[in-house]
Amino acid sequence: MFVKYLSDRWKDRYDYHLNRYAGNTERTERAMRNERFQLQDSNCTKLEVVFRNIGFNSESNLGQTKNCDKRQKSFLEDFKIVDLTPSHLEFTYVIGDVYEFLIERFTSDAGKKAGEFYTSSPIAMLLAALKNPQPSNRIFDPTCGSGFLWIKVAQKIGSNNFVMYCQEVNRSIYALVRRNIFLHGMNDVDIRWGDTLNNPLLQEGYLPMKYDIVEANPSLSLDKWDAEDAPHDGYHCFWRRIPPKSKGDFAFISHMIEAANESRGNVDVVVPNGVLFKGAAKGKIRQQLIEDNLLEAVIGLACQSIFLDGYAYSHHDV
Repeated sequence: MFVKYLSDRWKDRYDYHLNRYAGNTERTERAMRNERFQLQDSNCTKLEVVFRNIGFNSESNLGQTKNCDKRQKSFLEDFKIVDLTPSHLEFTYVIGDVYEFLIERFTSDAGKKAGEFYTSSPIAMLLAALKNPQPSNRIFDPTCGSGFLWIKVAQKIGSNNFVMYCQEVNRSIYALVRRNIFLHGMNDVDIRWGDTLNNPLLQEGYLPMKYDIVEANPSLSLDKWDAEDAPHDGYHCFWRRIPPKSKGDFAFISHMIEAANESRGNVDVVVPNGVLFKGAAKGKIRQQLIEDNLLEAVIGLACQSIFLDGYAYSHHDV
């Protein structure tokens, strides 16, 4: 669908410029060089790695060659009759909504693993409403996944007057969110591929960036988040206490708090209810957050409201 949309969008814009310049192909082609809907060679920074994980000859994904070719031929014939040009669509955002629908259908079968890259639309909309983002806000998602959480937050602004920063550790999901950004027509997004906790890549000079809104639905109780390196953290995210090495929930929370602007920044994070009750290092960090008057609200979410795993979750507003 993504490649088909790029193709149809390119044709739509080409026809627009050709009509604008009264059939002058040279001027039309010059104008097309500035279009965002070009393939990877023309948009290497925006479409980086997007196509690298696509294997049309992959037997593991598409079956044996004979069946694979037959299946792809049928797929292309079906898609050929679908017109995805923006001038044909009733609403410009419909392609992004279709993409979200497809991802949501996939995650309904993926179960627990889905939480690594997808936040359900109702939860994302809840966070967007709670944050009430404003024009010119600087927004950060340190574990952006497919991007639907921060997209809902950004859409709440009602314009493109914002700057979005993201980081994602999984290369395949990084490619997925790149496609998502394109399909939603968002330009002011700086997304990096890397481990947020151990290699934060978004900096201003030698210091970490600060943001007006920091929101995330990080990996559930991440195991082996390299806690042994935390004492040497150059950004001093874990000065309250180092979280348990086998549960990374408070590692993400600590990182997000330090990323928020000290005077006006706020943090939203979706985590399992265990962070509310566990003792030891978690209890000490939780106590410190309360004593520092950083906790504004805790909202309990019903089981299975995130994805079909049976865990109970809370939304923390810091």
